[in-house]
Amino acid sequence: MEKEKDIEKTASTLVDILTGVDTKYGREVLTKLKKIKEITSFAPQLAGLVASRYLTSNAIIEEYLARGFHPNIIELGAGFSPHSLDLGKKVVYIEVDLPTNSEIKQKIAKEINPSDSTIYIAGDIFLSNTWERIKKHINPKQPTIIFGEGFFIYTTKEQRVMLAKEILPLTGNEGCLFFEDSLRYHPEWDLTNNTQKGIKGILQTSKSKAYSEKISQEELTKEWESYGFKVERRTPIYVKANSDIAKKLKTWVLKQR
Repeated sequence: MEKEKDIEKTASTLVDILTGVDTKYGREVLTKLKKIKEITSFAPQLAGLVASRYLTSNAIIEEYLARGFHPNIIELGAGFSPHSLDLGKKVVYIEVDLPTNSEIKQKIAKEINPSDSTIYIAGDIFLSNTWERIKKHINPKQPTIIFGEGFFIYTTKEQRVMLAKEILPLTGNEGCLFFEDSLRYHPEWDLTNNTQKGIKGILQTSKSKAYSEKISQEELTKEWESYGFKVERRTPIYVKANSDIAKKLKTWVLKQR
C-alpha cells in the first residue's frame, strides 16, 4: 500500500468534481483513494467551478464523437480525473501526470476495469522527452484533443511557450487545445469574499506564484495567437453545480491558425 505522502495534492479535485457530477467511476476512484489517504478539497468555495469544467470537457469530447471521430485525447496533469474511465475504448486516451499519481491511478483503474485501455505517461510535461513518449501513441489518422483541467492556469509564460511548440503540430487534422477560463484571467472582476477565500486556499496549497500573476483576456488571446493558434471559440461551461462564478466563465477552444 502506498504511503499517504505519495499522493499528490491534485487528488483533491476529484472531491470537487463529485460535488456536482454524479459519475460512477469518480466515486469508485475516490473510495479506493481514501483507503490510502483522506482526500479533502482545499478550495471548497470553488468546488462548483471544478465540477462544471469537468462537464464542459466531456461535452467538447462528445462533440468529436458525435461527428464520427475516434480522437486521440491527451489529458495533461490528469490526476485522478475519471474522464478516461468514462470514455472506455472509444478513443486513444493518454493521461500525463507526475509518476506517483500516474502509478496509483493506473493501479486503481485496473482494479475498477481490468480492460482499461488508458495510456499512462508518467513524467514531466515540461520536458521534450515526455512529449516524444506521448507522440508514439498518437493515431495520425484521427484528430488530437489536448486539455488539462486546472493545469494551464498554473503555468508561467515560459512554460506556455514550451508547451505551444509541442502542442501546435499535434492540433492539425481538426484537432484542438482547450482550457478553462479562470479567475486569474479576470483581474477586472470584483470578487466576493467567499470566492477570495477559495483563491486563498488554492494559493496556500499549491504554492503557485504563477496563479497569483494576473493576465487579461486580451493579453492571453494575443499570447496564444503569437504561438500560431487562433481562438476558435469561447464556449460557456456547463453549470450543474451551485456556482455563480461558473456562470460567468467560458472554456477557450484553440486551433491552428
